[in-house]
Amino acid sequence: MPPDATASDSLPERPPVSEFSTRVAASFWRRILAFLLDIVITAVPCALVGFTFYGFFGESKLAGDLLGFFITLPYFAILGSSLGGGQTLGQRIVHIRVVDGEGRCLALGRSILRCLILLAPFQLSEAEIPISAPAALKMLVSWLLPVLGAVIVYLYLFNFRTRQSLYDLAVGAYVVDANTKGHIETGRFWKWHWAILGAGLFAGAVLTSVIYGGLGNGGAFGELTRVQRAVLDSGKVQATLIQIGANRTNGQTTTRMVVTVNWNGQPRNYDLASTEIAAIVLRADPEASKFDYIGVGFTEGFKIGFMNFSKNRIVNRRPADWATKIQRLRFD
Repeated sequence: MPPDATASDSLPERPPVSEFSTRVAASFWRRILAFLLDIVITAVPCALVGFTFYGFFGESKLAGDLLGFFITLPYFAILGSSLGGGQTLGQRIVHIRVVDGEGRCLALGRSILRCLILLAPFQLSEAEIPISAPAALKMLVSWLLPVLGAVIVYLYLFNFRTRQSLYDLAVGAYVVDANTKGHIETGRFWKWHWAILGAGLFAGAVLTSVIYGGLGNGGAFGELTRVQRAVLDSGKVQATLIQIGANRTNGQTTTRMVVTVNWNGQPRNYDLASTEIAAIVLRADPEASKFDYIGVGFTEGFKIGFMNFSKNRIVNRRPADWATKIQRLRFD
């Protein structure tokens, strides 16, 4: 060793992180943080469009669902492909990247398929499909998309070995540390995940069949179902939620049924619209008059992509007061 050399000069230099020959899957929390950042980023243009055309998207929920989907899909698909370096803006911030098993960025087609599987269950499963739409499309939206969402969440939480969810497995993608390169180094996917998912979905299907086919005809659940069907069949609303509850104040218990609806468009007269809904409720379920109060709520707003804005109005009256207003309505 030359006399002027130091001890540190004789040690081999450690290669920079970017020259490592293998990659490992990114941690759970880094992926969550990146996704939350991307939600905020994509919500900004959706909010601008939604508030600018508030009246239109408030009346047409399906238009908002579709527009939001076609705003967020290109963002995730293009940036997550080789065209965007395999990184959305959120992933750039937390230094993770989407790659294939060889460590290369995905082609655009594979990235689009990956993002379709990821986004469709969370953005289209609550889409309000027109009554005239094919039955297969309604089944896809109301049943298959929520099931896909459940599978995605399960694998994301419990697939510890490869950290791949359903949308990753479908195209052979991995989310890795962006500061490394090379092949992916992970454990083998545990095949029993599919058995667990299959058993869970079967149990859910059986439970749903029992509830709707048997228990759904009587008791409190049957009461809620009858009211919900009657309100929806009226053609006045796009969706409805029925809730039954009780409050105890100063030693007295007050019972309440609340019917919350998404009106077709926007009611011109909330007092008249609430009376019409109350009439439907009392006609469908005479036992509803046993409650101390019946509330009729109206939900307004829009949902575009990950931007969801809503506000509620509610009218609470005793059943006898509703009956009086219904009687007046019939004579007017």
